[in-house]
Amino acid sequence: MKKIHFIVNPISGNGRQLNELNKILLNKSFPHEDFDIHLSFTRKRGDTAQFVKEAIIDKADIIVACGGDGTISEVASHLVNTEITLGIIPRGSGNGLATHLKIPKDINSALQIIKNGQHTSIDVGRAGEHYFFSNCGTGFAAEVIHQYDKIPDRKLPGYIKAGLASLPAISNGKLFDIRIGDLKFSSRHLFISNSNIMGYNMTLTPDASLEDGLFDIVALPYRTLFGFGIFSIMALFRSHHLLKKVEFYNSDSVHLATEEKPFIIQIDGEALEINDNKLEISLLPKALNIIIP
Repeated sequence: MKKIHFIVNPISGNGRQLNELNKILLNKSFPHEDFDIHLSFTRKRGDTAQFVKEAIIDKADIIVACGGDGTISEVASHLVNTEITLGIIPRGSGNGLATHLKIPKDINSALQIIKNGQHTSIDVGRAGEHYFFSNCGTGFAAEVIHQYDKIPDRKLPGYIKAGLASLPAISNGKLFDIRIGDLKFSSRHLFISNSNIMGYNMTLTPDASLEDGLFDIVALPYRTLFGFGIFSIMALFRSHHLLKKVEFYNSDSVHLATEEKPFIIQIDGEALEINDNKLEISLLPKALNIIIP
């Protein structure tokens, strides 16, 4: 018998999870003679971590994260380098990792994928002591997430307002000394990707793979609104690779250093304050088991 724990963030995305995902649906989808099903809804900060710990103690075979990228990342962080498999029901706004894996937002379709149980092992990023699964970044990308956390509007309108509030970071963001292997350079805006989708089906790294043992890295030299605007327009049409000033790298590690501390980075759409003036970002190959279509 396979033991599956579902951990649901009821306010992710459209906030309908309390009505859409329930024990009746799960019992219909997972026959009790083959599956032992547990369902938990988060209510406050810290619930997700507690529910994952309880599932691990209960020796769950699969732990399913139902929510946005933040919920998925939090659940997955506890499963790195374990035998437990992560399942995903994407219910957030961006759904970057789920989109890369081609996991649909439709609950019944996502449940069928979990029931089928096909899985693979994917690479995991680590920024200091924090894991990430889709991407992390400095500069404008990090400031947008930092500002987004202050705005009551969710989904795309909130990101647009956060982007406008983050425009000063294009020229005034912290300058980082960056080392990738033997290569050294400086940049304010760095995007480090493990997957090929950022969210909302947008991408800066369309060729990124979750299983190749390498990050896809984009360094942006722009310090003016005009230059950054041109890049953004080109990125919308997935033609930013044609810009000569934009630099692309592949590596399994990146070292960041800056003169001031603390500084802000974003990991999987969450702002993170680093109380240091340096940060090591590394890749752990095949470190997470995950259910795929």
